[in-house]
Amino acid sequence: MEPIARPMHPLGHHGRDVECAAAAQAAFLELAERIEAMGWTADEAAATLLGLATSHVAARLVQTEVERAIRRAKLRAVAA
Repeated sequence: MEPIARPMHPLGHHGRDVECAAAAQAAFLELAERIEAMGWTADEAAATLLGLATSHVAARLVQTEVERAIRRAKLRAVAA
């Protein structure tokens, strides 16, 4: 597996999402090919990768909300 390029633009740059997609594309396609090489269909591989990505996004959103709730609770505790 070839290495994934590091970001060239700072966080918040308008083109960073496109840059990330380009950097990850080869590894993503290689993973899909590896799944298919083990006997899974292209549709199964694609659906699985989409499901994993969706679950990852949902978990990140939950984690962000938990972190916000902890920060709010700490601020309330300090203010009390």
